Amino acid sequence: MDAESADKVRGYYEGDFAVALITADTGLYAIEREWLAKYFPAPPGRILDIACGSGRTTRPLADRGYEVHAVDISHRLLVEGRKRHPDLSFIQMDAKTLAFKDNLFDAVLFSVQGIDHLFPCDARLACLREIFRVLRPGGVFLMSTHNLIGEALQPILSARPRFKQALQLLRWQFNNPHLAQWYARYVDEGGEMFGYAAPPSWTRKQLEETGFLVRGVAGANWTADWDTTETKNGFLRSTFVYFAAEKPTEPQSTATVGRAR
Repeated sequence: MDAESADKVRGYYEGDFAVALITADTGLYAIEREWLAKYFPAPPGRILDIACGSGRTTRPLADRGYEVHAVDISHRLLVEGRKRHPDLSFIQMDAKTLAFKDNLFDAVLFSVQGIDHLFPCDARLACLREIFRVLRPGGVFLMSTHNLIGEALQPILSARPRFKQALQLLRWQFNNPHLAQWYARYVDEGGEMFGYAAPPSWTRKQLEETGFLVRGVAGANWTADWDTTETKNGFLRSTFVYFAAEKPTEPQSTATVGRAR
């Protein structure tokens, strides 16, 4: 994975289109509301909100009574977050090198497939190790990730097949130099970007080899109003996948914790 591609993704999130899209005030998505209630500890608790953007997830977490530490790499999104929520703390920080002490947080949220835009895959794995480090034993990590196979098949397998949408996704992958590492190319009004989009089993293995215990996995899709819904049709119809993972209270053996690929 070359530095130019990584810079392109970072630049995408400083662009007008991405900023306008991300700052749309939609609140928590349906599956986020459900999984926060199911997996997060009851407030009060110390929460790390990674890729917080302008505060879409930060505000609801704070309103629930959590102590929220919100971080993002995008300067423009953080400026907007501070303007909208002056009572909350928004910090510019790289998710690969979290400037927090060990065992500090009760839970971590990395929403909207944000972790998928860390280049190369070693950067993604470094981020997982950092999240594991800053979580207390028994702490919970919630994240979502792209699923390229589901993104390609869901339009075809739906009740009203959308073949043009599937073909467009495939066209974007022609001459994609990063596809062998499961980084898919995406193109919209904001330009070209890349996102990790491996099958769910790859992300599960990465979490487990970092040391996490995977507690929940669910496929999800966007609905017409930009909410999400858990799919009941398996991962072949899921455009992205949610994971709930826990940092064990007891150290795992070296036989089960290794280097993720």
